Amino acid sequence: MNITLTQADLKVLKSVFPLDEHEFDYGKNCYIKEASITDRIEQVDPAFSFEIKQIIVRDSAGEGGKEVGTVTVHASMTIKGATRHNTGMAVIMKSDDKTVYVDKNQLMADTPLKRIKQKNQQQRMR
Repeated sequence: MNITLTQADLKVLKSVFPLDEHEFDYGKNCYIKEASITDRIEQVDPAFSFEIKQIIVRDSAGEGGKEVGTVTVHASMTIKGATRHNTGMAVIMKSDDKTVYVDKNQLMADTPLKRIKQKNQQQRMR
């Protein structure tokens, strides 16, 4: 396997996902299915890596005394030696029973990236 990210690899990674690889959240937001994203990346580099570099949680008092805040995630992904860094942010709200609600529409590291991180952790344990 070529260990350098090529133009052909970028073409695969950037290609349009078929309609059946999309899903809808409450009928208003469209997402690419987690498995489709992971499969696409693994097609190019089965040994890719994903790492969360930093998670910052900031709390503050919200309406009615409820706690609100933000979560900011700094992460990096490496595919065939090419590393990209990104940042995502979400608003969080805690209910009266202290359950934390995160607006996943804003959080970069929601499901696909958590799955990638878990996969990498499992590979390190082997």
